[in-house]
Amino acid sequence: MADVVRQAYDLFHKGNIRGIMELCTDDVEFVQIGKEAGIPFAGQQVGKDNIPKYFFKALAQRFKTEDIKLSACVESMDSTRVTATGTWTAVPRDKKEHPVETARTVVPFCHVYNMEGHKIRRVQSFIDTCKVARAMRLAKAHRPEE
Repeated sequence: MADVVRQAYDLFHKGNIRGIMELCTDDVEFVQIGKEAGIPFAGQQVGKDNIPKYFFKALAQRFKTEDIKLSACVESMDSTRVTATGTWTAVPRDKKEHPVETARTVVPFCHVYNMEGHKIRRVQSFIDTCKVARAMRLAKAHRPEE
């Protein structure tokens, strides 16, 4: 199962959201912490149709992903769970959705995947919400040169 999760990160890095969704069950659930911190892509989404429209769209509008690096990807003994840790390097976007390079951030994450067969059934995402919120504040305050 860890190979499926590693493939999902590779597809994310390439921007292939459709490919990620093909690795998931139809009723996949994605839970991202950070709603309380005002992170626009936080919350709970269910289904292959909803996750790209809400989570991935909100993420792309607010951040340009530069890199995602896995430091560990560990499968449970019964192959029903995979835990992945690493860092996400991203540049927040300003109000006009232009990247603000000076606000680049490296965010540690821990993702817990519940697997069903060889498919991703649920993802619980834990990130450093303070770093994400700070980068968003810096981008919001950014005044592009005219």
